Amino acid sequence: MELSLIRSLMDRSFYDDHRGAKCPDRLFSKDVRQIKSAIDKAMDVYERTVTPDEIEALFMANNPSMTTAQKQAYSSLFSKIK
Repeated sequence: MELSLIRSLMDRSFYDDHRGAKCPDRLFSKDVRQIKSAIDKAMDVYERTVTPDEIEALFMANNPSMTTAQKQAYSSLFSKIK
């Protein structure tokens, strides 16, 4: 369920309607919370709907110190989101 909510948050109009108190970070597990943070940053910077591929690229670029195991775990999460 949390991954479908993350996918929905990538849509700009849905994001605008549900950001902040309507969709707090505590709703998500630790790993998914970091993906939501990447979506928050992308929405601030790009101000448009973003794709899962764009969020994955931004996330991986902003977290270069992840281990191979962590990268594989996040890649699996992004695959489920897509």
